[in-house]
Amino acid sequence: MSTQQRGRGSKYTDDFKRQLIAESSVDGVSVPMVAQRHGVPDNRIYAWRSDGRFQPVILNVNEGGAPVSSVAITVLCLMVVLGCEWMGLIDIVNMLSIAGQNFLLLYCVAALALLKLSNKVFDRAASIVTVGIVVALIIVEGTTLMYPLVITLLGFAIGARQHTKERAQS
Repeated sequence: MSTQQRGRGSKYTDDFKRQLIAESSVDGVSVPMVAQRHGVPDNRIYAWRSDGRFQPVILNVNEGGAPVSSVAITVLCLMVVLGCEWMGLIDIVNMLSIAGQNFLLLYCVAALALLKLSNKVFDRAASIVTVGIVVALIIVEGTTLMYPLVITLLGFAIGARQHTKERAQS
């Protein structure tokens, strides 16, 4: 049993709760089986399963654990857009102004997700190149791209603060 010895909160860690939820979600495995195996009352596991904080993040992944092609396709789209701009087919500056510059956030976040979740060398290299391109565009375009940069940093700050609050509550 995994427990924590802090204050009046739960004696079970969030990771332990998520582990038991995952185990009890496998076909052919029941909540009472998992509860008995770990010495936890089954009503606790049922309660944790209904608590959104402990629900697993569902990503479609391949056998190697890398996210399904949606992230890789997004990274590929950025490469195609930059290739079209390089060939003179589109003007990325006009595209940025029309799209409100927000699409750069999507590419950068998707590339960062691929970098974090994939173990394949090609996926990680493509992610690093994509993040580098986005950072280079921010540097080259200067204040034009401050809006998406500020929005991204604000999002990360809010997410980190919320994560800290959740850890303090449990």
